[in-house]
Amino acid sequence: MRIAYQGVAGAYSEAAALRFNRAADVLPRPSFEDVFAVVAERQATHGILPIENTIGGTIHRNYDLLLEHDLPIVGEVKLAIAHHLAVLEGTTLDQVRRVYSHPQGLAQCERFLRTLKDVEIVATYDTAGSAKMIREENLRGSAAIASQRAAQVFDLRVLRSGIQDYADNFTRFLLIGREALPLGTPDKTTIVFTVPNEAGALFKALSVFAMRGIDLTKLESRPLPDRPFEYLFYADLATNREDIRCSRALMNLAEFAPSVRTLGSYPAWSEPAGAEQDDGDARVRAFLAFPSDAQRGGDAADGRLGRVAGPAIGLGQQHQPRILSHGPGLRAGPYPRGRRAAPASAAPPPRPTPAGAASGRPRRSAPSRPSRSRSAGGR
Repeated sequence: MRIAYQGVAGAYSEAAALRFNRAADVLPRPSFEDVFAVVAERQATHGILPIENTIGGTIHRNYDLLLEHDLPIVGEVKLAIAHHLAVLEGTTLDQVRRVYSHPQGLAQCERFLRTLKDVEIVATYDTAGSAKMIREENLRGSAAIASQRAAQVFDLRVLRSGIQDYADNFTRFLLIGREALPLGTPDKTTIVFTVPNEAGALFKALSVFAMRGIDLTKLESRPLPDRPFEYLFYADLATNREDIRCSRALMNLAEFAPSVRTLGSYPAWSEPAGAEQDDGDARVRAFLAFPSDAQRGGDAADGRLGRVAGPAIGLGQQHQPRILSHGPGLRAGPYPRGRRAAPASAAPPPRPTPAGAASGRPRRSAPSRPSRSRSAGGR
């Protein structure tokens, strides 16, 4: 297996490729477009692309490239990302006047960067490439945000470690290939579709999955370049494309969606056996120091709406608040208009007891009315 990735030695994409397959031969390329090109030209069997990060969000360019090329998704991998501030030997923190990194790396370390005074932030094409540039151009007074391996490869000293905004920082990568041959048993499918610009169109599109019990793990909209303010939608489905429910849902969607395309059906990433599993919700609660339900005096309004993290401003981009967890004991809707969801633990109300049932007396039915019929003789 030969996996092409964007960047140079020490890039996170290289680490993700080797996490997927330690025996893989890796091929660095300068751009994401080049990754697609070498796979299409058979210089590599597969390519690996970062698609979303838990802090920086979606890498939209790679969604666009998936649509532009006919190279299916055949696998995925998730990688924990730890950022480090790397400099030439002898440089101190108060001497740093420029910080270089990929825009995603800069966005993921925004809180740390705010603590630096009189420092210029410079976006580059790659995290490891920033470390390479500092070494090759002997840029004293400059630092790179990159991986530990990148610092080692280019002989830089790490001034600060783990400078990302959140300790739980992960990036999801997709593997692409020339043929739709999933790298394992597929249980996840990525599609892209458009809907008419009319009321209820997206609701109708999503209902084909909801009524068949298919979970959507991601839904992303992207503008159509040649149709201003119209959109297409990427969706991840937690099922195999060949599953009968998924096949029927996609056939149903195609009945009213102008276009539907499957980008790949592949195995969802699972941690290797023995890997420690985190209680993500508990760690988020502890980090953000949410008060307990008892301290809030119940889960009334807060439980109905979900706990929301405050907005973060990131390098010219405002991130929308994210719902981190829903209040305890609430069932998913839909509910009739004007009615509130009942707690999941609530028992159904007792049915009214008919009069006389408690005493065991038989219920008296109303006397039947004799039917009137006319005889042959009549009146």
